[in-house]
Amino acid sequence: MAHTTTAGTVRATGISSTTALGFGAMLALATLLALAALAWVEYNAILRADRERGEMQARVLDDQATRSVDNVSVALKYLARDIGQARESAFPAGANQALAQAVNTLPNVRSLSVVTPGGQVLSSSSGTDVGLQSRMERLGALPQAGQERLAGFLPGRSLSALSAELAAPESGSGIGFIPLIHAMTTASEGDLYLVALINPDSFSNYQLLTLNNPNQSAYLLSYQGQILASSGLSSRHPGESLAEHPALKAYLPAIEHASYVGTGTSPEKQVVAFRLSKTRPLVVVLEQPFAESLTRWLTAMRWFAMAAVLTLVFIGFMTAALMRSLGARERAHADLEAARQELQHQLAFVALLLETSPTPLSTTDAQGRYLSVNRAWEDFTGHTRAQVIGRAAADFMPPDDAMLHSEREAEVWRNGQSLRYESRVLHGDGSRRDVVVTKLLVPGDERFAARLLGTMMDVSEFREAERATREARDAAEESSRAKSEFIANISHELRTPLQSILGFSELGLMRGAQYPKLHAMFTDIHASGSRMLALVNDLLDVARIDSAVGAVTLEHTDLRGLIADVLRELKPQLDAKDLRVEHHPGAQPVCARVDPARFAQVIRNVTANAIKFSPYGSVIDITADEAPAGSIRIRIRDHGVGIPAGETEKIFEAFVQSSKTKDGSGGTGLGLAICRKILEVHGGTISADNMPDGGAVFTICLAAAEGQEAGTKT
Repeated sequence: MAHTTTAGTVRATGISSTTALGFGAMLALATLLALAALAWVEYNAILRADRERGEMQARVLDDQATRSVDNVSVALKYLARDIGQARESAFPAGANQALAQAVNTLPNVRSLSVVTPGGQVLSSSSGTDVGLQSRMERLGALPQAGQERLAGFLPGRSLSALSAELAAPESGSGIGFIPLIHAMTTASEGDLYLVALINPDSFSNYQLLTLNNPNQSAYLLSYQGQILASSGLSSRHPGESLAEHPALKAYLPAIEHASYVGTGTSPEKQVVAFRLSKTRPLVVVLEQPFAESLTRWLTAMRWFAMAAVLTLVFIGFMTAALMRSLGARERAHADLEAARQELQHQLAFVALLLETSPTPLSTTDAQGRYLSVNRAWEDFTGHTRAQVIGRAAADFMPPDDAMLHSEREAEVWRNGQSLRYESRVLHGDGSRRDVVVTKLLVPGDERFAARLLGTMMDVSEFREAERATREARDAAEESSRAKSEFIANISHELRTPLQSILGFSELGLMRGAQYPKLHAMFTDIHASGSRMLALVNDLLDVARIDSAVGAVTLEHTDLRGLIADVLRELKPQLDAKDLRVEHHPGAQPVCARVDPARFAQVIRNVTANAIKFSPYGSVIDITADEAPAGSIRIRIRDHGVGIPAGETEKIFEAFVQSSKTKDGSGGTGLGLAICRKILEVHGGTISADNMPDGGAVFTICLAAAEGQEAGTKT
């Protein structure tokens, strides 16, 4: 019947067979063109869906990696502050305990250690690492004080992998760590580094959970292209380099996040998505074989191809072919809907992570009403979400707390920037807790209004330890002040009778000159009184330096003039032993910010010490120049008996003399101790060493002046 109808139509319209053939050819050509256009649209739709999914997954992985490193960074800052303010006696036991407690709260950290600039591990959450000598050069450039740096992947399980005594582990094992280094300054140990060893497996595990596709691969890279963590079909060992990856070579840093179809880690064509962290030197790269997208496209297109064949063969069944085509399109849309559902599943997974986070989290609207809270927030405040959702946060706080948080939230809403501050918050058990509160504005869109995300970190234990440390420090300072005042008072009381003794002994020397025995007795009395007066003067110097009377006034001073003045003052002593001083001041000034009188006392004490132990007719060398690190270095070298082994540090302690000078030739034992105290107030150092060809050298280091204004320092 259909054929009859078609033939009748042709006859009725006067269409010839040639015209019908041409019309059929045109329909066939139109069908082929429509099929090609449909194939192109479907091809682009599948690729676009794959690229969008890759970009979303890259964003999720980037947020997780950045947030993980930021959490470790926050912990390092608080640890650095607490350890830096700890007393010397609290080292290293107190630091070990603090590091161990911190590791328990950081699931992605293998260990935490305190390391000296020379590489010695002073404290560690891992007891086996304490005392190790690490090769710090393997960590790369170290940060300045108060700063931090995320280093690259290093093989090994702990800092023992950097030990100078142990061989470095093999880099291809896949086991290693990512060091996060925080530079700090402590009151007892000076400049130190707080090193956290981040476990790269935590990033790999999260990548596997996020991808949920065995054919995809994910890489967490450094800016230089080093693999920090990877997972998936084409994963590689951490530590390998992907510096030639097109995402790094052709896109970054001009384009921070994008996707493309092209080469990746393998020669085969890939669907690649990448994203650069906004705050950390990290790059996330995701790859999916292009063949997988092509397979899905061919699978989707096979029905279109069958429809085209049927359309060419059975031109009369265009309606059925069109319905079949529409059915195939619906299946394609179903595939896209499945992809959207998968993305929703991933977002739900992220929401679950926030719900199970140990950090109390809450969101509020512009009116301050709670929109959501997590389980940790309920446990901390003692309120359930059913009680607070939809109600103002101020309803659950004391008036003063409500006013403080309301002002801070208004500031975040006003400028749109995150805000972090400390507050004492009422805990669910009725106690007050010290917390670090973070407020962050979450922008809205046409579907959701903007909201405020708030987090709380309980730092009560840190604050309690800080208060205890402060009280102990105040007690120690009070004790030191009382000791200094006592020494000063006693020394002043002793000087009056000593002056009388010296005066009468000098009178006895004059009047007993004709009586040898009497003259010798007064000579002994005068010598003993002089030694006692020197001791009292040294004690007064120590007391003045330790007390407020010992404040120093820093001035921009050319040290060449100070050294020349001291040498002129000591010329009689030099001439008495026929000593020659080799001192050749350069043409350029050697400037530092010092108290001229106090610093001249240091040069005088050290030079007099060199004169005392130099043999007759020898040479004393004095040099003053600028060291490569931008500091001033003064070296005073004699050719005497030198310092016994193991005593180069002891001689700087009060009332301690070299074992070679315990016959009294070394003086009171306070001169070098006073020098060190004066230099500590100046922010400088003094050290002693023996020379290979005999004699000793004393090295004084100071920061070079940079044109600052003069000031007073205690």
